[in-house]
Amino acid sequence: MPAQKWIIQRGFPEAVRSQAAELYFDAFGGKLGGVLGRDGRGLRFLEKILKPEFALCALTPNKDRLLGIRACLV
Repeated sequence: MPAQKWIIQRGFPEAVRSQAAELYFDAFGGKLGGVLGRDGRGLRFLEKILKPEFALCALTPNKDRLLGIRACLV
């Protein structure tokens, strides 16, 4: 059986919080950047408010790299 290349789980480990914010900002930065700022402030804000309990994530098997995220901010 081939090695599993990724896993899906509810929530994300704290170690990938910055990756989660980056993915989210990459996806929605065009809209959010105008309001939150494109100078790093928006990314830092997202990093603080993302709630892992409301996220569905794709991670590498050792959970050190976030491959994708479906997140709620509240």
